[in-house]
Amino acid sequence: MTAEDDIIRGQRAAAILADPLVQETFAALEAAYIKQWRTAPSLDAREALWLLLQNLETFRGQFGAYIRQGQAVAAEGDRREKARKQDAEP
Repeated sequence: MTAEDDIIRGQRAAAILADPLVQETFAALEAAYIKQWRTAPSLDAREALWLLLQNLETFRGQFGAYIRQGQAVAAEGDRREKARKQDAEP
């Protein structure tokens, strides 16, 4: 994967997470899982719902990792470009 691919992937991940429908979906799933967890009839049911919540956070976190990676690659590219320009100045 190229640096440009990392940047684009990070931008896409940011756009997806910023999408109101995606935000609404995450919030609705989280609320539903918590509500069901509170009234779960057994320890096994609560554990399954807890795992669903953890998976939701893992999914969200992976998008965050893509965003951070893209930002880091872009910042490094900016730093190198700035250094190249400074080296080229008389």
